[in-house]
Amino acid sequence: MIIRMAIVAAALVAAVDPAFAQSETCMRRGGVDQNATAKWREMQRRADPQFMTAMEGVWYSETSSPQTGQVSHLYLTYQSNGILDYQNRVCSSAGYCSDYAGHGLFAGFFLGGGDFTMMSIISDLNRDRECAGNAGRLVDDQTIEDSSGGVMRKVR
Repeated sequence: MIIRMAIVAAALVAAVDPAFAQSETCMRRGGVDQNATAKWREMQRRADPQFMTAMEGVWYSETSSPQTGQVSHLYLTYQSNGILDYQNRVCSSAGYCSDYAGHGLFAGFFLGGGDFTMMSIISDLNRDRECAGNAGRLVDDQTIEDSSGGVMRKVR
């Protein structure tokens, strides 16, 4: 709970002070991931206001795993100031569900033709400032296709 409150506080500071978001570091296995942190800072410098605004809202995806019989119901909330939140409900075929949530930061830019690249820093109960890069295509104002073929729809 304390970690979650600290992440929310950090995200709020980042919303007010963009320099703070640039000083955020990527962590891996308990230490600073220098390579990912450098990439994050570059992504922050290149962040496109048009892309950030296009991402603003709540996006939903549903992913099934035939191997485990589980279904993931993921909601990602992006704010144009670079703050993101997620909620994920994972349910088994027997109907048992687990809920997960986290907070972080994101930045990205368009590559052309709706294609984009972005990076996020996520913290939750299992991750501390874990960085990840994503690529995809904004098909229209309401639909994203990610690089692995997954689809997200804007629901708000």
